[in-house]
Amino acid sequence: MKVALIGTHGVGKTTLCFELAARLKRRDVDVEMVREVARHCPLPINRETSSAAQAWILHTQMAWELEAAARHPLVDVLRDRTSLAREVEGGRIENVYRLQIMNTRESPHRVKVTVSGLPTLAVASESDFEIPAATSKQVPLRLQIDAGQAASGSHKIELQVVDAEDPSVAVRERSVFLVR
Repeated sequence: MKVALIGTHGVGKTTLCFELAARLKRRDVDVEMVREVARHCPLPINRETSSAAQAWILHTQMAWELEAAARHPLVDVLRDRTSLAREVEGGRIENVYRLQIMNTRESPHRVKVTVSGLPTLAVASESDFEIPAATSKQVPLRLQIDAGQAASGSHKIELQVVDAEDPSVAVRERSVFLVR
C-alpha cells in the first residue's frame, strides 16, 4: 500500500506522515517512509517554479520511491484455510501458508524464507524462490514442528523473507502457527 500526502507548504504534511508511520509501526506494520524531494530541488519552487523544477521534483520523487521499493520485497502471508493444522509423517504438526511475494525491481530477484518463534519450527518445503522482474509470485510454504513442542492453540511466529544476494534487505511478517 502506498499513501501520498499532498498539500501546499507549511500545512503539516511531514508531521502527519511521521505520526502515521509511528502508529503503523506500533501495530507491527513494516513502513518505508519516503521524504518529499521538493526541499532538495536545486531550482526555484513555489511561486517562482518552472516546468523544469516540476519535472525535477516528479522524476526525483519517483526515483526515491523506486529505491525504497527495491530495498524491501513486498510480502503478504496467507494461511491455507483448507488445512489449518494437521499431523504428518513422523508425528510432526504441519501448517500450510501461501506467500505473495512482489518483486518491484527491473530484474529477477532471489529470496530465501526462514521462520522462527517455536522450538523445532522449520520450513518443510522449498524455501528459496526466484521472483521474475516486476511481478508478483504466490508460493506455498509448509511449516512443521515436532509433536509435543507446543501446547494446543495459536502460537506467534515470524517469517523472514531475505534477499539472497544482500541479507541486509529483509522483510519480517508475523503470523500464527496452530496446534490442535
